[in-house]
Amino acid sequence: MPRPVGDRLLGYVVDLLVTQPQSRGSSLMPSVTLKARRFSAPSRLLPVLLVAMLLLAGCSSGDDDPTPAPSPTAPPTAALGPATPGPLAQGTTTLTPPRVVGDLIDRIALAWVGVPSYRTTTVQGTADLATIALPGTPVAGLAPVDPNAPSTQAVIDEVVLPDQRHYLESSNGSVSEFLATDGSVYARGRYTQIAVRPDLDPTTWVHLDPTFIDAESPVGQVLAQFAPATASVYRPPLSDLQADTRALELVPAGEVTIDGRVCSAWSWTDTGDTGGSMTRTLSVDAAGLPCSLEFRSGDYASRTTWGAFGQIAPMAPPADWVSVSETIDMTGVATPTAP
Repeated sequence: MPRPVGDRLLGYVVDLLVTQPQSRGSSLMPSVTLKARRFSAPSRLLPVLLVAMLLLAGCSSGDDDPTPAPSPTAPPTAALGPATPGPLAQGTTTLTPPRVVGDLIDRIALAWVGVPSYRTTTVQGTADLATIALPGTPVAGLAPVDPNAPSTQAVIDEVVLPDQRHYLESSNGSVSEFLATDGSVYARGRYTQIAVRPDLDPTTWVHLDPTFIDAESPVGQVLAQFAPATASVYRPPLSDLQADTRALELVPAGEVTIDGRVCSAWSWTDTGDTGGSMTRTLSVDAAGLPCSLEFRSGDYASRTTWGAFGQIAPMAPPADWVSVSETIDMTGVATPTAP
């Protein structure tokens, strides 16, 4: 049930602006401008790294834990049973060494048939990936950021097909959380403090009701990343790769073990938008399901792992939330306070 919001939360109109994409991509977090008086979120608060699923939507440049009960806070452990094997796991398709990237992606798509749920974990940044902590539930608001510290981002993204998603992102220590279930999207933490109200309690869930949100606005674009019709996380991984990337030749890269699964790895090198080369390594298990994706470009590195196939419990909406319509005065009268 929605929780009423006091008068202090009214009187704001938010006109969101998307941050200019960095050479490595952009996160879900936009800068914020308030009508009637303008100020932008400090540059130190703006992440400079790709959100994991934006990365996975197109490997050449493109494409997220709840407990099953009222307010999701940690990865669930209740098993729903193993994923139904796809054609590769059933042995109906002969496994031959993939020659180009498209061969490997097609193998994943075949194995993906019958997968009911899964989890991806991503760490990325200019720091040693082994030192990047995974995000927890938002509790501390906007964390102080050391301007001299390496830029880092960590994401835990859980998906229950066909339309449920729980996404936790930590960007330089500041946590945002999204939950998509029953046709609605809820958010809390850093994102709502930047995109909705700077003085919102980071533990307060906000229902991002599309009735009050322009689909073309930055918040509307974020909502699209949780809609089954537009979000790549509900489709086989890397299925949106461009034709020129699919045609790149693969190089065998040995074996890796991910959560007990022995996986065959393959690498390829392509050229990014800025002209620099980038080497990516994708591994799949014997059934054809993805295990990990890694890439490096200069001092920047990223690693995504897949797992928990068929083990993510159905997601319930938060027991306590406020509507975005209650936090924004749609009349255009604004009395903003700096974050």
